[in-house]
Amino acid sequence: MSNHLNDISRDHPGLAMEIAAKWRTDADTTTDRVVRHGLRTLIKAGHPETLTLLGHSPDVPVTVDGPRVSTPRARPHFTGRPLNPPGRLGPMTHGIEHHPAR
Repeated sequence: MSNHLNDISRDHPGLAMEIAAKWRTDADTTTDRVVRHGLRTLIKAGHPETLTLLGHSPDVPVTVDGPRVSTPRARPHFTGRPLNPPGRLGPMTHGIEHHPAR
Protein backbone atom coordinates (compact mmCIF):
# COMPACT_ATOMS: atom_id res chain seq x y z
CA MET A 1 0.00 0.00 0.00
CA SER A 2 2.78 2.43 0.83
CA ASN A 3 4.37 2.03 -2.60
CA HIS A 4 1.03 2.83 -4.25
CA LEU A 5 0.65 5.92 -2.06
CA ASN A 6 4.21 6.97 -2.94
CA ASP A 7 3.48 6.56 -6.66
CA ILE A 8 0.39 8.75 -6.30
CA SER A 9 2.36 11.36 -4.35
CA ARG A 10 4.79 11.85 -7.24
CA ASP A 11 2.10 13.02 -9.69
CA HIS A 12 -0.71 14.10 -7.35
CA PRO A 13 0.67 15.21 -3.97
CA GLY A 14 -2.65 16.72 -2.91
CA LEU A 15 -4.51 13.45 -3.51
CA ALA A 16 -1.84 11.50 -1.65
CA MET A 17 -2.20 13.89 1.29
CA GLU A 18 -6.00 13.43 1.32
CA ILE A 19 -5.62 9.65 1.35
CA ALA A 20 -2.96 9.77 4.06
CA ALA A 21 -5.04 12.09 6.24
CA LYS A 22 -8.06 9.77 5.90
CA TRP A 23 -5.96 6.72 6.80
CA ARG A 24 -4.50 8.49 9.83
CA THR A 25 -7.90 9.21 11.40
CA ASP A 26 -8.03 5.66 12.74
CA ALA A 27 -4.31 4.95 12.59
CA ASP A 28 -2.56 2.28 14.56
CA THR A 29 1.23 1.88 14.53
CA THR A 30 1.17 -0.23 11.36
CA THR A 31 -0.96 2.28 9.48
CA ASP A 32 1.27 5.09 10.65
CA ARG A 33 4.34 3.29 9.26
CA VAL A 34 2.57 2.65 5.95
CA VAL A 35 1.62 6.33 5.66
CA ARG A 36 5.12 7.53 6.51
CA HIS A 37 6.68 5.18 4.00
CA GLY A 38 4.09 6.11 1.38
CA LEU A 39 4.84 9.80 1.80
CA ARG A 40 8.64 9.36 1.74
CA THR A 41 9.10 11.28 -1.52
CA LEU A 42 7.16 14.26 -0.15
CA ILE A 43 9.04 14.05 3.16
CA LYS A 44 12.43 14.12 1.36
CA ALA A 45 11.23 17.09 -0.70
CA GLY A 46 10.31 18.96 2.49
CA HIS A 47 6.63 19.23 1.49
CA PRO A 48 5.22 21.48 4.28
CA GLU A 49 1.73 19.92 4.45
CA THR A 50 3.21 16.44 4.68
CA LEU A 51 5.55 17.44 7.48
CA THR A 52 2.66 19.06 9.35
CA LEU A 53 0.44 15.97 8.89
CA LEU A 54 3.20 13.84 10.42
CA GLY A 55 3.57 16.19 13.40
CA HIS A 56 6.66 18.12 12.37
CA SER A 57 7.08 21.85 12.01
CA PRO A 58 8.30 22.72 8.51
CA ASP A 59 9.60 26.10 9.69
CA VAL A 60 12.37 24.93 12.02
CA PRO A 61 15.57 26.81 11.17
CA VAL A 62 18.46 24.55 10.23
CA THR A 63 22.06 25.58 9.74
CA VAL A 64 24.58 23.27 8.08
CA ASP A 65 28.24 24.02 8.61
CA GLY A 66 30.48 21.75 6.62
CA PRO A 67 31.48 19.25 5.58
CA ARG A 68 35.10 19.64 6.49
CA VAL A 69 37.61 17.22 5.00
CA SER A 70 40.81 16.78 6.96
CA THR A 71 42.30 13.84 5.06
CA PRO A 72 45.51 14.73 3.24
CA ARG A 73 45.47 14.48 -0.50
CA ALA A 74 45.64 10.85 -1.61
CA ARG A 75 48.59 9.74 -3.72
CA PRO A 76 48.60 6.69 -5.98
CA HIS A 77 50.76 3.82 -4.82
CA PHE A 78 53.42 3.08 -7.41
CA THR A 79 55.10 -0.32 -7.33
CA GLY A 80 57.04 -0.01 -10.56
CA ARG A 81 55.14 -2.92 -12.08
CA PRO A 82 52.45 -2.66 -14.77
CA LEU A 83 48.91 -3.12 -13.49
CA ASN A 84 48.30 -6.10 -15.78
CA PRO A 85 51.23 -8.32 -16.72
CA PRO A 86 51.66 -8.81 -20.48
CA GLY A 87 49.48 -11.59 -21.85
CA ARG A 88 46.72 -11.22 -19.26
CA LEU A 89 43.60 -9.07 -19.34
CA GLY A 90 43.40 -8.61 -15.61
CA PRO A 91 41.54 -9.88 -12.56
CA MET A 92 38.14 -10.00 -14.30
CA THR A 93 39.25 -12.88 -16.56
CA HIS A 94 39.17 -15.46 -13.73
CA GLY A 95 42.21 -17.35 -14.93
CA ILE A 96 41.49 -17.12 -18.64
CA GLU A 97 44.64 -16.07 -20.42
CA HIS A 98 44.61 -13.67 -23.35
CA HIS A 99 47.13 -14.18 -26.11
CA PRO A 100 47.54 -11.02 -28.19
CA ALA A 101 47.56 -11.40 -31.97
CA ARG A 102 51.07 -11.91 -33.30
